[in-house]
Amino acid sequence: MPPQCPQGLVATLHEGDDFGQLALVNDAPRAATILLREDNCHFLRVDKSDFNRILRDVEANTVRLKEHGKVVLVLQRDLQGSGQGGTARSSR
Repeated sequence: MPPQCPQGLVATLHEGDDFGQLALVNDAPRAATILLREDNCHFLRVDKSDFNRILRDVEANTVRLKEHGKVVLVLQRDLQGSGQGGTARSSR
């Protein structure tokens, strides 16, 4: 284990991955520190108010279908403006 990671590696992130959202949701300090392996990384920083607005927008455009208390299908409205309806994900 590298000396920069005394408590161990939690995850290796790749392009498009996100991190830190649990701290925003739970209104708590971050549980981990990010260490970079490359110098050419770019990040988007989202503050709590913007994060909450994004969550509200996502929730307003999402329908979860449940069967016996378990989510079996998630429907999301397409917000990209393609006019082709939405996307669906099944948990079965």
